[in-house]
Amino acid sequence: MKLCRKLLIPFVITAIFFSTLGFGKFAIAAQQVQADSSEESIILEIVKSDLEEKTYVVDGKVFNGFTNYKEAGVSEEAFEKFKEIITFTNENIEQGNITVGTNIKDIKANIVDKNCECSAAKSTTINPAISTNNILYSTYKIDGNTASKIGKVLAGGGGAAAVASMFGLPAAVAAVLSALYGANELCNWNNNGYTIYYTTLLGGVPQGFCVPN
Repeated sequence: MKLCRKLLIPFVITAIFFSTLGFGKFAIAAQQVQADSSEESIILEIVKSDLEEKTYVVDGKVFNGFTNYKEAGVSEEAFEKFKEIITFTNENIEQGNITVGTNIKDIKANIVDKNCECSAAKSTTINPAISTNNILYSTYKIDGNTASKIGKVLAGGGGAAAVASMFGLPAAVAAVLSALYGANELCNWNNNGYTIYYTTLLGGVPQGFCVPN
């Protein structure tokens, strides 16, 4: 009986260890899902508010139209996040990546005719240089799950800056995406995501197009 107990103890300890390890991984995954959900909720709160529309532009830079979250009628978290979005936008303006018009939602971008040599097969990695029509394009691949979430933000009225901030996209990619959505371009028609071909011309105006994956 004592021998059985001695043999059983290591098995019990091992089982507890792996059970704890498995639970730890599950807990980490659950925390990440919760964090992603919280981030999405904050962005959607910004999109549904007047924060984007009430911004204004002076000397090419974006300024917040509200002084605090109570005045804006949003949560403190949403207001602080929006301040980060404005900072992100102005940094990209200074770098020549984008140009804004009357407010933060008015980020300029041109849609390019897809009648070119590019194809989804040429875009298996992020940001290889593709030359077409004597213009050098970079590519950015977006999977189906992310594409669906982006569509949700755009459908809710979110602009390029909000999309770039939430999904960690280059500002030029988000600007092209916003323009494509406004033109009813069905980039994600097969639910497998898409690849954005993009470049930024002189003057900080991105241009590009999408190819379904």
